[in-house]
Amino acid sequence: MKYQTINNKIAEVMFRQKISKQQLSSTTALPNERTYKESAKELRNRVKRTINDFQDLEKRGIKFNYYFEIGSEYCERPMALEKKFKIKGLASDISLSSLLAASDFAKKLKFETVPKRIVCDAYCLPFRNNSLPFIFCYQTLHHFPDPKPIINEIYRVLAPGGYFFFDEEPVKQILNIPLWRRPTCLRPWEKILKYIGILPFISRIGKTEVDHGILEEVFTLKTWQKALQVFEKAEVTIKPFPFGPQSTVSKSDNVNWLKPKLSTYLLVTCWGGGIRALCQKKGYRIKSNIVNPLEKYTCPVCQTNKKNENIPYLNKSIDNKNYLCSLCKTRFPIISGIPIILPIKEMKIYG
Repeated sequence: MKYQTINNKIAEVMFRQKISKQQLSSTTALPNERTYKESAKELRNRVKRTINDFQDLEKRGIKFNYYFEIGSEYCERPMALEKKFKIKGLASDISLSSLLAASDFAKKLKFETVPKRIVCDAYCLPFRNNSLPFIFCYQTLHHFPDPKPIINEIYRVLAPGGYFFFDEEPVKQILNIPLWRRPTCLRPWEKILKYIGILPFISRIGKTEVDHGILEEVFTLKTWQKALQVFEKAEVTIKPFPFGPQSTVSKSDNVNWLKPKLSTYLLVTCWGGGIRALCQKKGYRIKSNIVNPLEKYTCPVCQTNKKNENIPYLNKSIDNKNYLCSLCKTRFPIISGIPIILPIKEMKIYG
């Protein structure tokens, strides 16, 4: 399995510092990336899609008391969940600047409250085994070289009977000669290539991110299948881009179970597409009176050395400026109410 490097993580943090400043003001630090108005429009669209997704989950009888999101960025999706569905949870990201900017974006999106937030590493989530009832992420897994280690970690902390939901992840387009990376906002000549229909075959998205050292990956269906193999149940939907027949596949005992119908497969192969999945861990459903597991964090340092149920919970210092581990004595700072709970190696990102 492949893993992000520390340099990839530092690049993500530095890039998010720049883009959040640009999207909260009239300054242009990153040309061809979204401006203040463009980012507001995109965030509103994300909120609408999220509400639609969770209304669909609700109709299917999938209910949970608490959520945990990985890669929350500005926390627009948790804000929508807490307002629309009256559920509480925790938004996470490795970028402190993005989480801090959530308060400003809440005003922009007309949300009254900001969710509880935490800086953590998706490779080492600060929770005990079998503790979280519902985990989700959007547009996140493709920033890692391999989704399998992240999904394995999600499975570890997910409670028996708990769910993991993800959406808006790319599927690798086979008929593509990546001559260059294009930015989020197309340049004039790229718009012409898009109009005549050849842009998706000769370029890939993510120029600004990759230039900063961030990973922008696309995975084959085989890679997605291997990553999801850890779950006992999984319902996967493959969506061609920009249009075409979708195909939904349920996980089976068959080794090669992730096989969409032929029309979907051909379109995804030619044009590319996206993948979403709802996965469930084996076991009994979470009872409605469960104690909120998101109020207690475990030490990622001790977790790395010894993954078991007996890792102590972190204690908050008397001055509320740190979380403390009673076992290894590591301190984890709290900045503007947001705890930074990272493994030792990643702590240097924040000094």
